[in-house]
Amino acid sequence: MAHPDPVAAPSEAADPAASDAGVRLRWHRRVRERARANRAADLVWRASVLGLGSAVIVAGLIMLVVPGPGWAAIFVGLAILASEYAWAHNLLSRAKEWAQRARDRATDPAVRRRNLALTSLAAVAVLAVGAWYLVEYGPTLDGPRDWFASVG
Repeated sequence: MAHPDPVAAPSEAADPAASDAGVRLRWHRRVRERARANRAADLVWRASVLGLGSAVIVAGLIMLVVPGPGWAAIFVGLAILASEYAWAHNLLSRAKEWAQRARDRATDPAVRRRNLALTSLAAVAVLAVGAWYLVEYGPTLDGPRDWFASVG
């Protein structure tokens, strides 16, 4: 079952770019309504949307492991599926809310201060270990020569 389109067509009194977007949106709706009128065309349309959306989501999942915009591809795949399926529209809405909460947490001043303090503490620890190494062994990368003998 398809959900109602949440995007309303812009008014003709709006700027030309918005009315051009409205024309394209109306064109898409006309094509979709023609496909709905024919049972076979509707089945092909829905299968195409399902195939394309699923392929984009799978590509996004792969890009979570390999370099690429994985989360962006997953959201685009959900948006493709949401154009036809109500379950995907609901899932996309929940994903948007989750992303909004994550953004709010990341930009929270208290969290930023905590992260800055932890990063500063880690930097001081690395500098202290580096200073100890320089004092103990000098500016060489040889390290203690008898360390390997004591390990084995």
